[in-house]
Amino acid sequence: MASNGNITGIVGSFMGVSASEYTVLIIIGPILDKVFVDPRFHRVHHMMATPEEPHIHDCNFALVLPIWDIIFRTARYDLTPRQCGVDDPTIDADNDYFWAGQQWRTFRRFWRELTKRRTRQEAQEPEPAE
Repeated sequence: MASNGNITGIVGSFMGVSASEYTVLIIIGPILDKVFVDPRFHRVHHMMATPEEPHIHDCNFALVLPIWDIIFRTARYDLTPRQCGVDDPTIDADNDYFWAGQQWRTFRRFWRELTKRRTRQEAQEPEPAE
């Protein structure tokens, strides 16, 4: 059986990882934000693209430690967060389904795309010479 310390550690870890997804304004400062991700940092990753910035979401991937974004030069600290979301209707198509339904529908779309790709590749392969 898990001890209270283990449960506290598990819950604390979950809360720490989830902190990057919070929608409240939490500012941890100009030094700590290079060590830990705050919601403002990760929110930039979810901002809606604009014609001026079509690849705005190709940054700030980290959920806990921004060191990976810093190393791979995808960290952006200079952007002001704005509206988040997607403009692709297929992304939100499953929102009205319960969790298992969302998983099933996503798997179906994945499988459909996978089999389409395989069929296209087979159609492009030349027939073996006899």
